[in-house]
Amino acid sequence: MATRQGNLGLLVLNDHARPVWSHVELFEFIDASLPSGWSFTTLEEEVFGIRALWGYRSLIQNHSHNDDLMERKRSAWKDFLIDNEWATREGPDQGKMQTLNEMFQSERRFLKPPDREYGGRGRKSLGSDPA
Repeated sequence: MATRQGNLGLLVLNDHARPVWSHVELFEFIDASLPSGWSFTTLEEEVFGIRALWGYRSLIQNHSHNDDLMERKRSAWKDFLIDNEWATREGPDQGKMQTLNEMFQSERRFLKPPDREYGGRGRKSLGSDPA
């Protein structure tokens, strides 16, 4: 989760099992608990409008992790999968996490998401994945 320009955003898996940021207003919450192991941090200087973060180890401790994840860097995907391994066994995105893990294990490459999911930076191929 992140506060960005006064709004709360959630890092979720889209229909293609790719992590993307979405507005909290798009969701209905049944269980308000946070995963164990999550932490919180504030940023001294806003980065892309983000002022505060709640989340898994790499998101909090590695300030380039979010950008690397959105840029589809394998090291960031690996950290995302390791830090969120519990979600392959439980939770609403269990199937998507398993798909993401299988794609990573097969060394499949990913495309960046289209403009609507990536804050206007456009789509650029990092490989031959048809999204």
